[in-house]
Amino acid sequence: MVISSSGLEFEDCPKTTGDYNDCIRNGQFGTGDGMIAGRAYGTAETPAILIHSNGGITFDLEAIRTQYPWMKIERFTTEVGVQTKPETDEGWQADFFVLVDGQVRFEKRSVRSDELHSVVVALDGDSRFLSLVITEGKPNGAERARPIHGDWGVFAFPSLHFQRP
Repeated sequence: MVISSSGLEFEDCPKTTGDYNDCIRNGQFGTGDGMIAGRAYGTAETPAILIHSNGGITFDLEAIRTQYPWMKIERFTTEVGVQTKPETDEGWQADFFVLVDGQVRFEKRSVRSDELHSVVVALDGDSRFLSLVITEGKPNGAERARPIHGDWGVFAFPSLHFQRP
């Protein structure tokens, strides 16, 4: 899977059905009633990037450095989980990946809708592309994932941390 404008690939991306359901969102899904462990994400108080299973987004860190040349990007932090609507929670699962220049720096598989996992990824001055990827999970050791109409990945509180050099 190509993940950057320079042609970088996520070579170890798990095989998926290739199905995808919606766009990437900055904020809440639909009516805003999605929850993880009883808490809504994607509000001003709980910012989030929502990505449907089998999707991803890549940020060009060099472009960000151009906007803030007096700062050094030190790390990226977030929390990952699967958002579901309480009335339709069917125990969805998904796999999460954070890549830097096409290399996996964080991986958590079979994340369920009732849990959140902290992510801290160090970045250096040579890091160019930061990619957030979610793929369909394979629950209970199944060979194939279940249909993917409900598995929205949440990257909660996504933050680049800067330091003055």
